[in-house]
Amino acid sequence: MKNNEQIYNYGGQVNISKDNSTLNANMTVNSESFSQVADQFFSMLSQEKDILEEDKQEITDLLNQVKLESQQGQPKKTFVKLAIQKLEKLSPLFIAGSGIGQMVSALTDSLNRWA
Repeated sequence: MKNNEQIYNYGGQVNISKDNSTLNANMTVNSESFSQVADQFFSMLSQEKDILEEDKQEITDLLNQVKLESQQGQPKKTFVKLAIQKLEKLSPLFIAGSGIGQMVSALTDSLNRWA
C-alpha cells in the first residue's frame, strides 16, 4: 500500500481513500428493521430456559427503550451501550448458529452503529 492510500473498515463496509481525495461515508440503521429483529429476538428469548427471568426482563427493557428512541431519531448512547453489554454478557449462553444466536449478532451489529 502506498503512503497516500488509506483504508477504513467499519462494520463490514470498506472505504478506500487515495491521494488527495475526500471520503464521506455514512452507515445508517433502519429503526423499522431493528424493531423487527428485536421483536423476533423477544419471541425466541421468552422460550429460553437457561436465561434468568431477571436477565430476560433487563435486556427486553433496554432494547424496547432503544426501539422507542430510534423511532424518534437517534437513541441515547447510554441505553445503546447498556444493551450491547447485556447482549455480550448473555451471548455465550446461545448456540452460535442458532436462530437466537443470529438475532443477538444482528442486534449487536445494529446497536454498534448507534454507539
